[in-house]
Amino acid sequence: MGRIARAHATEPRPNLVGMPLYGLIEELSPNLVRPDHMGKVVDVFQSLRPGLDRGARRKRKGRRIVIAAPVQHGKSTIEQHFIVGSILDDPTYKLALCGYGKEFSDRQSKTTREIARTAGVQFKSDH
Repeated sequence: MGRIARAHATEPRPNLVGMPLYGLIEELSPNLVRPDHMGKVVDVFQSLRPGLDRGARRKRKGRRIVIAAPVQHGKSTIEQHFIVGSILDDPTYKLALCGYGKEFSDRQSKTTREIARTAGVQFKSDH
C-alpha cells in the first residue's frame, strides 16, 4: 500500500485559492482542452470542494463518487485539478484518488504533484 501524501503550507499562488475548477484547469494546464463535455462531472467535483460553510461541509462528509467514461475523456484531468484546488482551499482537507493499478496510480500521482507545484503547493514527501 502506498504512502499517504500530506500537503504542507507553502506559498500557494493566492489568485488560485477559491478559483472554480474550470478556471484552475485553464490556469494550471493551459495546454489542455477545457473538458466542457464533462460538465456534470465538473459540477459534482466543484460541489465537493472545501469551503467555510460548516453546514455544507457536513453534507459532503463521507461522500464518494465513481466516474465511468471512455478513455481520454478528461476524468483524470478533472480529478487532478480538483485535488489541487481542494488543497489550495484547505490544506487539511482529506481526500483520496483511487486507481486500478500501481503504474497508473504512480503516473496520476506524478502528474497531480506537477500540477500542485505549478500552483505553489508542495507535498511533504516531495522534499
